[in-house]
Amino acid sequence: MSLGEERAGLGTRFHAWVRSFFSRDLGRAGEAAAECFLRSRGLFPVARNWRARRGELDLVLVTPSDRLVFVEVKTTLRSYEEAWSRVGPEKEGHLEAVAHEFLRAHGLPLDREYRFDVVVVLGDPRSLRKPLRFYWSRNVF
Repeated sequence: MSLGEERAGLGTRFHAWVRSFFSRDLGRAGEAAAECFLRSRGLFPVARNWRARRGELDLVLVTPSDRLVFVEVKTTLRSYEEAWSRVGPEKEGHLEAVAHEFLRAHGLPLDREYRFDVVVVLGDPRSLRKPLRFYWSRNVF
């Protein structure tokens, strides 16, 4: 492999890392913005980025009536439809399994009342140039 080819490979890997880093950064900022949005709507945060063996819950909140709400947050710079397309049947099964792990880990009964919501954050929460738009879908599955 020539030096030029080696540099080209390094550049490609570096650009992939940068894209991944900024994508993660955008996602984390979107989760923080979604949490603030949901707090302003009367929900109380319990956990953010709760990790388990099977995956992660973006947000866990509780309603004033003590109902748990597991929230999947999708942040996008493109469109609502693009973000929503990343939430499908496979994601539903995955979130259900992680939610059960959350309940077990916190000694809560598996028959406790809970729901799954999705919040799409449209815009860049890291920038103050344009206001964010929030799309909150309750009881999605």
